[in-house]
Amino acid sequence: SLPLPSITPAERKWFGRLSLDTFPALAAAWRKSQDVLHAIRERLSSAELDDGLLTVAASGSLGRMEAVAGSDGDLIIIVGDHLAHDSEGAANIWNGVWTALQPLNMPPPRPDGIYAAATTAVQLCEPAARGRIDEDIPTFGKRFQLLWDAQPIWGADAHQQSLTRVIDWYTTGNDQRFPWWQYLLNDLLRYYRSLGVAYQWDDSRGPAHWRLRNFKWA
Repeated sequence: SLPLPSITPAERKWFGRLSLDTFPALAAAWRKSQDVLHAIRERLSSAELDDGLLTVAASGSLGRMEAVAGSDGDLIIIVGDHLAHDSEGAANIWNGVWTALQPLNMPPPRPDGIYAAATTAVQLCEPAARGRIDEDIPTFGKRFQLLWDAQPIWGADAHQQSLTRVIDWYTTGNDQRFPWWQYLLNDLLRYYRSLGVAYQWDDSRGPAHWRLRNFKWA
C-alpha cells in the first residue's frame, strides 16, 4: 500500500513564506472550513449513531478547505459492508448523520448528487467495476472524491482503511499489461469530462461556476 498522509488538511499549519494571510479570501475560507469541520466533529461525537456507521469524511469545498457561507455539506458517509445490499438500512444511517447535524443549519448535498446516499467499502472496491463504462456514477464519484479531496471527520481509522482499499483497488488489478497509474489517470480524465458535461448544461448557478470549477481542477 502507498503511504497515507499523517495529518488532515484541517490540521495543517501555514508558516514561513507560504502564508494564507496574503490571500484574505482563501484565509477566510480556511478558517470557515476549520470551524465547520470542528462543529461537525462535535455534533457527531455527541450523537447516538448507528453501529453500522464506519466513517464520515468531508469532501467538495469543505474537504478542500474553501467553504463559504452556504456551501453544501458534501459528506462521504461509509457504512459497514453488511449493508451493501440493504439500501434502507444504509439510508437510515445516512439520515441519522444528517439528523445529528441539523442544528448546524448546513445545507445538505444536492439530492441528485453523489453525496446523497451512503456507500460501503465493498461497493467502492467491487472488482467487476474495473473498466465498466456503465458503472454506478455515485459510487464512481465517491471513490474518486475519497482519493482526491476527502478528509475524515468521524471514524479516522475506518476512513484510512477505506482509502487503503480504494488505493489497492487501483494498484492490484489482474491486468498487468499497463502500469497501474494508467487506470487511475484514465478514471481521472473520465471524472473530469463527466463533470464537464454536467456543468456545461447546468446553468442554474451561472456561467462563472464552470470557470471556477476549471480553476479548482487546474
